[in-house]
Amino acid sequence: MKKNQLVIDVTFKFLILPYEKDEEKIGKIIELENLVNKFETEIEIAYKIKETNSYKIEIGYMINPKKTLSKIVVKYFDKVNKTQKTTTKDLYFYEDIFYLVDKIEVKNGKIIFTHKKMSLGEIATTKYEKPVEKEITEMERNKSHCNGFGYLT
Repeated sequence: MKKNQLVIDVTFKFLILPYEKDEEKIGKIIELENLVNKFETEIEIAYKIKETNSYKIEIGYMINPKKTLSKIVVKYFDKVNKTQKTTTKDLYFYEDIFYLVDKIEVKNGKIIFTHKKMSLGEIATTKYEKPVEKEITEMERNKSHCNGFGYLT
């Protein structure tokens, strides 16, 4: 058995212990364990959402997917045109997302992330161009159709 799989198995057994009599919670934990086993490091972790009447932006991150740099995952849902676009940005350390993305703004066709303006935030983000900006027109259009509420149909 691989060391990583042993760690996963032990972790999920430990998570189940406090909920021995709660079948619903155990079911959720087992569902999560199955996702971890299926997708391994390609699981996207939700971080922030900004939603208006015309768009929704979901920000997430992946920790070293396929043994590469961690990534910010940006999903843009255009509620007016019913389209969805996605892009990623490399992170040197996954924790950098907590300092790089404080506020989310859409302006002049760009998604702009304002970083945290605190001393630790300034130090953690020195290796990145700030603010982080993504041109919406340059994002990859998803082949799935968006129904305007962020749910794919």
